[in-house]
Amino acid sequence: MGTRRHARELALQLLYQHELTKASLEDMKAHFEGWRGASESEKAFADQLVVGTLDHRDEIDAQLEKQTAHWRFDRLAAVDRNIPRLALFELLHTQDTPPAV
Repeated sequence: MGTRRHARELALQLLYQHELTKASLEDMKAHFEGWRGASESEKAFADQLVVGTLDHRDEIDAQLEKQTAHWRFDRLAAVDRNIPRLALFELLHTQDTPPAV
């Protein structure tokens, strides 16, 4: 599995956990076995994605809310909310995302 793909999976798991527990990012990483087994480059990219997504969450949610016609965004399952959040953050706010993504 590619480094960036694995980092995206880690980021999604952390975003999901954060949404359910509201725990700090440091606490979540300390107790997340997948984090301990990740490479430094995976951790760095996952950190960038998680922190950025959380920092821009209101802006991202407002954009996504417009796309969920006839359905409130907050009614989606936590994973179903965090996948597009993560994707939209990466597309809008990172410079190194390959065009194919």
